[in-house]
Amino acid sequence: MADVVIVGAGPAGAALAYLLSRRGIGVTLLERQSDFARELRGEVLMPSGIDAFEQMGLGEAFRALPMARPRRLGVHLNGRFVQHLELPDFVETAPHIVSQPAMLEMRIARAGAFPSFRFLRGQSAAELLARHAAQMGCSCETAARSARTS
Repeated sequence: MADVVIVGAGPAGAALAYLLSRRGIGVTLLERQSDFARELRGEVLMPSGIDAFEQMGLGEAFRALPMARPRRLGVHLNGRFVQHLELPDFVETAPHIVSQPAMLEMRIARAGAFPSFRFLRGQSAAELLARHAAQMGCSCETAARSARTS
């Protein structure tokens, strides 16, 4: 039985699941999608985001992910190109373009090394809540189904 159920295996949910599991706290991570091959946001990590991986003890695993480091940026103002900016060649402090699905899979794989972690793909939290409500004698409506008890 999980001590904590986390709904959503996005960047925050996957990180929290990893950190709690690492401490031996029972975690079930629910993800509605069956895979991460979908439109995602936040594929560019700034130095503070990269530092978060280091602080979690995942720096080496992060650096092993396929990534690109932008060296030149185009500046646009009101939809019009203004100029190009060359980024200094700071290996450690430059933003990194990283596949978010790869980052999420890495965090989940690392959390999976702990026996206190369980990951459920293709699981809707709405269905879980409806089943729990029915067990408790409550009723609720979800888009997927209706759970009613007397």
